[in-house]
Amino acid sequence: MSESTSKLPSAFNRLWRSSIVSNLADGLLRTVVPIYAISLTESPILISLISAMTLLPWLFFAVIIGTLADRIDRKKLLIYSNLLRTSVVAAMAVAISAGVMTIYLLLALIFIAGACEVSIDTTAQSMIPELLEKDQLERGNSRLYIAETVISQFIGSPLSGFLYAIAVVAPFYSASAGYLVALALLVLMPYQSLNRTVREAKDSSSPEDARARFIDELKFGIRYLFTHQRLRQLVIITTILGFLFSASSATAALFMVKELGLDPRYFGVVLAIQGVGGVAGGLLANRLSTRFTRGKTLAATMILATALIALTGLVPNIYLFTVVATVAGMASTIWNILLMSTYQVLIPNHLYGRIHGARRTIVWGLMPIGAFLGGVIATGGLRLPFIICGILGFIVAIRALPFVISVANSTISEEESETA
Repeated sequence: MSESTSKLPSAFNRLWRSSIVSNLADGLLRTVVPIYAISLTESPILISLISAMTLLPWLFFAVIIGTLADRIDRKKLLIYSNLLRTSVVAAMAVAISAGVMTIYLLLALIFIAGACEVSIDTTAQSMIPELLEKDQLERGNSRLYIAETVISQFIGSPLSGFLYAIAVVAPFYSASAGYLVALALLVLMPYQSLNRTVREAKDSSSPEDARARFIDELKFGIRYLFTHQRLRQLVIITTILGFLFSASSATAALFMVKELGLDPRYFGVVLAIQGVGGVAGGLLANRLSTRFTRGKTLAATMILATALIALTGLVPNIYLFTVVATVAGMASTIWNILLMSTYQVLIPNHLYGRIHGARRTIVWGLMPIGAFLGGVIATGGLRLPFIICGILGFIVAIRALPFVISVANSTISEEESETA
């Protein structure tokens, strides 16, 4: 067994540990912010804007930040973004303690924190192909996904509720402290950007030339995405599936409570059980890919996940819902891990930031529209979003089957040729 397959690099492990602490803080915030917002306003529109403010930065900033990640030292960008996020969450805690927090201030701070998340996610994803060999990508991505699910969903969310019961502001201070620890781990991470020397040499010219070059590179990243046939087609497929998933899940909580009779007190329990599927998916992704090939595993989980969305709309009780949703979560996690590994091979590392940003702008930028559409569909019945979106997704998955298998398996050939 080669060194690349037996041990992941220390720099990646430091990034992973930082991610663990950051995910804990994410879980604290994700649970407490909606609960606290209800104490500020009872307006459904204002409450719904919390989700919108989290996703909108992807639409506005992903391409720009992705281009920055390809031009400057990625470790520095990651550190500065984490520093700003830590400060924003600390500002939330101070405003609450001082009694000056309003729903509008909360929305503004959430938007800024969301922009930081765009920078952190894009930059970290851009660093992974630098930190890992190509045959380590699936293992590394699996480790990150498992950490995100376990720490955020199983520990962060229930801990947030416990801290909120002690003091309203406690989860906010705790989240800020968590981000600060994650920041310290990043500062200590051994990493040297492969892009640094080239970028600094390029930008030794006048500021006007640097700005012009930045705009040119931004345009190039977008153009590359749309002219690269395999990338373009893969992004189209994932955009459609993401849109349909967002539409199907927009009213899931209402479906569970109103249609299936779930006591709201046990909502968190159901979510935690579903998280088991995510953990299982993270553990199985690399093994299934090795045994059946990346392409076949991606295709199978795509088919399974979309079929289970449609089946969700037909379940008679919360128990079957939980089982179906857990298996769907496992399939979705495997899909996401292998899809990210495929992108990390397809996209050249020196272009990864801007192309990843452009991709996320399209995929995530349309999700809020999908969620709104799901709410409109649900006015005709809470089961309809699952059934309609699941069937449409299944049709898309069937049509995309040959391409997904082909493009994903081609990345395995590229990995083998580089490691041979």
